[in-house]
Amino acid sequence: MKVEQSSRELLVIWVTYCISFRSARHSYQQIMQGFGVGLRCKASFSLSDGHAIAAMIKSVALYLKQNEGTYGGIFTLRDETTYKLAGCYARKSLLHVWEEEKNDTEQRKQSHWDEVKRKHELVKGLRSQLKVLIEQHDKA
Repeated sequence: MKVEQSSRELLVIWVTYCISFRSARHSYQQIMQGFGVGLRCKASFSLSDGHAIAAMIKSVALYLKQNEGTYGGIFTLRDETTYKLAGCYARKSLLHVWEEEKNDTEQRKQSHWDEVKRKHELVKGLRSQLKVLIEQHDKA
């Protein structure tokens, strides 16, 4: 009973891992390119449910085999691949943040300069009004 329970738990973990990996690969296609799964299908399962479980195990094993990746497996402590992926993500993410900040800075600069120009025009108008008022005062 304990062996079967452990086998079920392991199968659930592997299925969850496959779903998580697929979701991450879908969400971060460019970054995940070349990175693969970190699980290796070397475990043996002892389950009494028969064909459905066997099919699931076969599907998981096939998915793991097809998604090994050229750089190695991620989400494992076996090697440095997970850290390489994290570095790729950080570089891309930070580059995106830097680009957004750069664009925001340019917009702020342009907005500030537009305000300076507006105030210069306002000062011109006020000076001409002042000139007219001074002339009217001098005539009076």
